[in-house]
Amino acid sequence: MTQRTLNMLALVMPMAMIFGCGDKDEPTDSAVDSGEVEGDADTDADSDADTDADTDADSDADADADADADADSDADSDADGDADVDATIGDVQRGVYPVDTMVTITGYATHNGGSAFFFLNDGTAGPYTGVYVYHGSGIVPDPAVLQGDEVQVTGLVTEYSGDGGDTVTEVIPDELADIVVLSNGNPLPEPTTLTLAELADPGTAEAYEGSLIRVDGVTVTNTDRGFGEFVVDDSLVVDDLIASYSSVLGVGDTFTGLVGMLHYSFGEYKLSPRYDADFEGYVEYTVPCPGDLCLDDLVAGDLIVTEVMYNPAAGNDDYCEWVELYNNTAGSVDINGLVIYDDNSNTGSIGVSTIVASGGVHRHRQVHRGRLDDQLRHRRLRALGVLRVQPRLGQQRRPGHPRLGHRHRGQHLRRPGLHQGSDLGGLLLAARLGERRRDLGRGQHLLV
Repeated sequence: MTQRTLNMLALVMPMAMIFGCGDKDEPTDSAVDSGEVEGDADTDADSDADTDADTDADSDADADADADADADSDADSDADGDADVDATIGDVQRGVYPVDTMVTITGYATHNGGSAFFFLNDGTAGPYTGVYVYHGSGIVPDPAVLQGDEVQVTGLVTEYSGDGGDTVTEVIPDELADIVVLSNGNPLPEPTTLTLAELADPGTAEAYEGSLIRVDGVTVTNTDRGFGEFVVDDSLVVDDLIASYSSVLGVGDTFTGLVGMLHYSFGEYKLSPRYDADFEGYVEYTVPCPGDLCLDDLVAGDLIVTEVMYNPAAGNDDYCEWVELYNNTAGSVDINGLVIYDDNSNTGSIGVSTIVASGGVHRHRQVHRGRLDDQLRHRRLRALGVLRVQPRLGQQRRPGHPRLGHRHRGQHLRRPGLHQGSDLGGLLLAARLGERRRDLGRGQHLLV
């Protein structure tokens, strides 16, 4: 061997001795680690059996004993030591967290909280920015949650369906301590403006569920849908989920804008205004008047109403009676929308355009509660002169109930027993369009 070969062997032998010499009581690796001080079954540089470089027994890269990537000891993905997930409102609405996940969210109340719920906004406008928090009547936040409050809520993610169909995303706290008001008086973002067409698309509407929105330029098409709801443009339902209000709306009334929370309930997306200011630019619809005058143009004495009932003992007091309307003005009058009711609140109304000429008489028979009919089953009534009425079919004239006699224009037909429960002197009138009424005192018979 040459001197060069001998030198190389001298260098290699000590290294071989190092690898070959070990205490027989020490464990040995099946795969050799680089830099280990004791033997384990993995290929990293620590003394545990996992493949990461930390000293715990899990497979993540942090130093705790759980399986997530943060440094705390719980099983969630945030860095605190509690068992919930610090979530965003947007992620909750996007479905990032499964149902029954315990989350903690922070947002700003978009209205004064009610007895069972409130909406939270994440401080921005647009889709996935709001969520419905339902705490139920058993948990009353103290202090109360007010609009602009910054609120932290811990609760379960829930998908609620009131009718067994599609669901609305909710966060449900379990106890009062789960609702914490952090600050007050914070500004809210401007509502997001959406079109009725966008809201009619379930995919678009769902993204704005729980968010503050507005719609512009809408017309009332249904004033009473039941349950405190009305409809605009045969499309969007407006309800009283947040604020109760007494509707005096008429079909054709318009708003320059409606603002509120978009909420899903019983198969529909609905707009829930928060207070009066959310009803913007209200304009009452004016019904075109085909006559010289309409009801709102009249003053006392313009219309004279006479109630006639030949046999008070026959039929019902709330119908089976006749009414004539005399036009005492110099022009024609459209009596569309006229509502007549008596002391017992029995009503009848005229729901179509009906022109009464100057000096003319219009006659109606109330055949069913709330409906007038001009198919009279008696002889012609006249505003002047002698009035003679034949009994209705099936009615017999009783002793003590004479026929009606002579009267002068505008006089009450007063006599005992003329109308059981409410004689003509107690007749009340209402002359506003639709269901809008203006009551007169008892004993008046002139329309105003």
